[in-house]
Amino acid sequence: MHCLPAYHDHKTTVAGDGRALWPRRMEVTDEVFEGPQSIVFDEAENRMHTIKAVMAATLAITLMGGGHVSRPDFGMPQPDPAHPLTEFYCLLQRALDREGVFALPALYAQFRAPARRIYADEAADFLTLSPDEEAGSARLLAPAQLQLLYSSLHVMPDGAPAALLLTEECTRTVYAVQLLPPFVWEDPLPPLPDAPAALSLTLTMRDVEEIDACPAALGHRLACDKAGKRWLHHPRAETYLSERVALFQRLYR
Repeated sequence: MHCLPAYHDHKTTVAGDGRALWPRRMEVTDEVFEGPQSIVFDEAENRMHTIKAVMAATLAITLMGGGHVSRPDFGMPQPDPAHPLTEFYCLLQRALDREGVFALPALYAQFRAPARRIYADEAADFLTLSPDEEAGSARLLAPAQLQLLYSSLHVMPDGAPAALLLTEECTRTVYAVQLLPPFVWEDPLPPLPDAPAALSLTLTMRDVEEIDACPAALGHRLACDKAGKRWLHHPRAETYLSERVALFQRLYR
């Protein structure tokens, strides 16, 4: 047995390039690597299937026919069909499969601090994030299109959908998108999953009417329109907040 990749001869390009510099670079002799008792490649094949299984269980998605993303049952919570927002989450996820993009709103930040020393643990209370420009606000992000690699639905143990987790294609950054109902919600919303960035998408009564009348158009609008979307947190907002806190701490030192 030996791990792969392994230097066992000078026939490959990488091993051949280093032959002059490291003549004794070999990790295992070719006789052992290619010998009759070697199970190197059998172990490599086993590891490949194991890696695939771990990836499927970790990502909690399976690609089905037509590119539809569904949740396999690995003992994880499944979305409750009776929950009012489950239908909207599933509709949005199917639209994301078709479109491949998700419209992101602009991000404006404003720090309104009182005339006193600000401590780090209370600074977030004075930070306001908005998708629209306001007097005195700083633009941290312009509107953009998130190129989607894949999406997964985060579900609570009781079956309540908490958020859609969107993974960006190039950076592999994860965005949590939480749907908000257009009416007064009696029970508290599920907590957001841990993600570098998060935003909310507030549904309207028009959305409630269209989900039965024209679901395809509604899904397209939720995915590709910036209306109703608002940032909850973002790494650039955290950087902006840290800079403002440092400034106020110098002023009131």
